[in-house]
Amino acid sequence: EKYGADIVPLEEDSDASESEIDEDALLAGLKGSDSEISDSEGEEDVFRSGQGKIDIDGKASAKIRARLDKLKKTSGKPGVVYIGRIPHGFYEEQMMGYFKQFGTIKRLRLSRNPSTGRSRHYAFIEFAHHEVAKIVAETMNNYLMFERLLKFSVVPEDKVHPRLFVNRNASIAPGQRLRAHQTAHNRQRTQTEVQAMVGRLVTKENKKRAKLAAAGIDYDFPGYKGARPPRAKHVKYNDSD
Repeated sequence: EKYGADIVPLEEDSDASESEIDEDALLAGLKGSDSEISDSEGEEDVFRSGQGKIDIDGKASAKIRARLDKLKKTSGKPGVVYIGRIPHGFYEEQMMGYFKQFGTIKRLRLSRNPSTGRSRHYAFIEFAHHEVAKIVAETMNNYLMFERLLKFSVVPEDKVHPRLFVNRNASIAPGQRLRAHQTAHNRQRTQTEVQAMVGRLVTKENKKRAKLAAAGIDYDFPGYKGARPPRAKHVKYNDSD
């Protein structure tokens, strides 16, 4: 309902974990897919300021509309479009608002940096009709938008990973992953964990001592052995106690 009647409402993905797809491999299979996944700084967010707008040439629009009208009378399988070199500000809401004029959108995923939430400048849109996806790719490929040539291509059906759109609506809190790692790293360790940690350090240290000895270097140092916590003593009780 948020983006209008042209959007098919789908259930949220039940799997809350990160998508496990290999995006680099997928992008490599798309010819001319300039992904430009770096987080560009300092770009003007023209869409948020209300200055960003996409227009299609009138004649081209009439031809496209005629083709789309024919497709409304037919049924077909879904098609996925890859979009590259997306400028900042052209996000999920703006894409939904614009591309729904071509046809029904089933799913959309804008790739974002999991740490900062910033756009990685490429996205995937699944249209309800594969032919609509082809029309979008043909019409919008190499469209100049604020000094960026947009790159469009239809993703082959065998290249569409089943988890491509998993967590597409998940919100990203900047620094959330870093804070989670910090919390896990700084947690209070149990005695068993401390003993295991020191044991690994002592093992590495013994290898260094062996190398020094093999090199004929007589050097001794306290090391981590003295830091190893004492093991808990087991007290035996007699039956008479």
